[in-house]
Amino acid sequence: MQYTRRRFLGASALAVGSGLAGCTNAANQQELTVETLAVGGLRGGPLVVQPTDRPVLLDFFATWCAPCKPQMSDLGEIRARYGPDQLHMLSVTWERDEAVVRGFWEEYRGSWPVAMDPEVTTGERYGVQNLPTLLVFTPEGKEVWRHVGLAGLSSIEAALARAGVE
Repeated sequence: MQYTRRRFLGASALAVGSGLAGCTNAANQQELTVETLAVGGLRGGPLVVQPTDRPVLLDFFATWCAPCKPQMSDLGEIRARYGPDQLHMLSVTWERDEAVVRGFWEEYRGSWPVAMDPEVTTGERYGVQNLPTLLVFTPEGKEVWRHVGLAGLSSIEAALARAGVE
């Protein structure tokens, strides 16, 4: 019986260690893909969450989240200033109702990709627990800014500058 317990504990430790190694591996984060919605003139389809060819701005939001609504205006301004070739932008919601998300995106004029992730895979991968949360990464995958709550336009732009957005 002792041998069985040791094998179990050893296998458990190995599994936990492997899982933690994956959580800290920037390459794994960059390989994560989500399915984006075709809404507001956007095509939709699979999209890498954190590509390595340009800085990244990730927005975790919900349609029912009060601060997420005014945040859309600032994010729209960011998209207008920095095109998709300069900055990879992606908003992610954990909601399940596609019609509600589409309506929100159209009402608040979202002009960058939006993905539904009801399994919260992205939230777990990036350690997001509260909404809204904004994350900014360099092309190399280094997180340079994390903000929980409503962020001002100047704060977002300062973070983007630290990530190399010109």
